[in-house]
Amino acid sequence: LGKMEEKQIAKDDVQGIGLGVPGPVGADGTVHKCVNLGWGVINVEQILSGKTGLLVKAGNDANVAALGEMWQGGGKGHEDVVMVTLGTGVGGGIIIGGKMISGFHGAGGEIGHMTVVPEGGELCYCGRRGCFDTVCRSTILDQYTDGNLEQFFELLEAGDKGAARLWDQYLDDLSLGIHNIRVLFDSVIILGGYVGAYIKNYMDELCRRVDERDSFD
Repeated sequence: LGKMEEKQIAKDDVQGIGLGVPGPVGADGTVHKCVNLGWGVINVEQILSGKTGLLVKAGNDANVAALGEMWQGGGKGHEDVVMVTLGTGVGGGIIIGGKMISGFHGAGGEIGHMTVVPEGGELCYCGRRGCFDTVCRSTILDQYTDGNLEQFFELLEAGDKGAARLWDQYLDDLSLGIHNIRVLFDSVIILGGYVGAYIKNYMDELCRRVDERDSFD
C-alpha cells in the first residue's frame, strides 16, 4: 500500500493482487506446506486481503508461470502446456485443454518431486530421496562457481572440463524428467527458471537426449 501511495495509485484503480507461492496452494488460497518459506497451514489470500483491503488471488509459482506462457509466451496458441521451472528448486505447471491441473490439494504439477533416482538418491528438502529437484535444481550447477550461475555458463562456454562434466550429467537427468513428462502429456513443454534463461544454446543437445528416450519414435 505504501508503494501505491508513492506512485499515486488509487485503490479503486487496482483490480487485485496476484501472488505466486513456491508450494501447493489450494483452491481457497490455503497453503498447506511451503518448506522454502517455512510456512505451515495458512490462507495467504485471507491474510493479505485483510491487511490491504484488496482482492487477493494466490497460486503455485510454476502454475502462474505456465499461465503466463500460455497467454503471451512460448505456449501461446496451445491449450496443452507443461511449464518446468529450473530454479533453486524444480517446479511444474500443467495446463490441459486450457485449464490448470491443480489436483485435489493444489499439488498437481509438483514435478520436482517425481522420483528419478529410486535408490541412493540425494535427500530432498521434502524429506524424500531421489526427487527430480535434487538433480536439476540450479544449485547443482552454480555450486561449482560459488553460487554464480552466469559464471558457470561462462566457464562451460570456455571449455572448462569440470563445468562440462556437471553439465553433461545435468542434461542427462533433465532429459529423463522431460521424457517422463512427455510420455504423460505429449504436449508443449517450456523450460524456465534460472537455468532456463541460459539453456537456449544447448536445446538441440537436450532434445537429442530426450528423443533417445522416446518410446514412440
